[in-house]
Amino acid sequence: MRVLHVIDGIGVGGAELVLIQLIEQLEKRGVHSIVLTLTPAGILRDRLVASGAELVEMDMAKGRLPWAGLVAMVRAMKASKPDVIQGWMYHGNFAAMVLRDLALLRTPMFWSIHNTLEPKLPFSAVTRLAYLACRVMAFRPRSIVYVSRAAADQHAAAGFRASKASVIPNGTNCDQFKPSATERARVRAVLGLGDDVFLLGCFARWATMKGHPNLFEAIARLKEQGLTPKVLLAGTRMEPSNADLAALMARFGVTAECICLGERSDVQDLMTAIDGLVLPSIYGEAFPMVLGEAMACQIPCVATDVGDSAYLLGNAGIIVPPSDVGGLTDALSKLVRMAPEERAALGTLARDRVRTRFSIDTMTDAYLDLYAPSGRVSAAASSSVLG
Repeated sequence: MRVLHVIDGIGVGGAELVLIQLIEQLEKRGVHSIVLTLTPAGILRDRLVASGAELVEMDMAKGRLPWAGLVAMVRAMKASKPDVIQGWMYHGNFAAMVLRDLALLRTPMFWSIHNTLEPKLPFSAVTRLAYLACRVMAFRPRSIVYVSRAAADQHAAAGFRASKASVIPNGTNCDQFKPSATERARVRAVLGLGDDVFLLGCFARWATMKGHPNLFEAIARLKEQGLTPKVLLAGTRMEPSNADLAALMARFGVTAECICLGERSDVQDLMTAIDGLVLPSIYGEAFPMVLGEAMACQIPCVATDVGDSAYLLGNAGIIVPPSDVGGLTDALSKLVRMAPEERAALGTLARDRVRTRFSIDTMTDAYLDLYAPSGRVSAAASSSVLG
């Protein structure tokens, strides 16, 4: 089987990482992937190529419709001779549909959506156009993959065809993400931190939806309680050269507590060094990969109740309402004050939950079931995925 994936670009983001991991698993199972990117591939390019997949990069300018490159993209789609076409997110879904029509192909087409809609997202003009086009044309794909039940329900309420929905949560590679005392010591040595320093991780790009102001205010309140955890920040634009980030940390007086690493491709190593992970998002999350990855590393998590975060954590983490700084402060205080053996037990529970219910193998099985001629996730995969 040959699967053609159509996506806007390959930077470090949740959907992009899901794509890379899915492709790696598909290649191991003899399913070949071709990836058509509308813009040049980003930091994950080498990993994608190393998987054995083919990469076809276009150079569509950000924020502009791809009229000039249509011919090249149509030719690339025809040349790939796919058995399945998989779109990724609104831009990739819309492009997959248009290119398939222009290429005069009847290949089964699937879409995927990796975000929720509540509250109303601040889409750019081009993204809103792609979203509206997908909503109107949602009868076209054989199925629309949503990574969370919240995303599926919200899109159905917004006018997307509920009958087309298949929910396949993001899977975590528990062989790649796992606890390691050796890596913990190495990373902490690089960071200049002793093993006795409580280190919180927040691995999220610089974006309003990620809720960094609430996190910094919570850290400031912890300082008032006499608690002094360090905070490891990684993600796009999470670096000292970001003037807005620097000003925000200074405003709350937490600059000294924060270690800003910027965009990283070694998150699995960084995970082993932290004592707890926090995801303070205020909206937009669907099924956050970073939570599953932390859980697989036996790291206790604190997250806001956005998307399917509460469903993912279950009783293996702490959930607080979004934008509730007091609740976030209390949860982080509880985590920092928790006895080491209690945190370890919570971490063990978290890894067991991910390994048994949200593994990369479970996710891959569900996609292959969907691509089968029957076009539906099997009952076995469905019960494992949605359980």
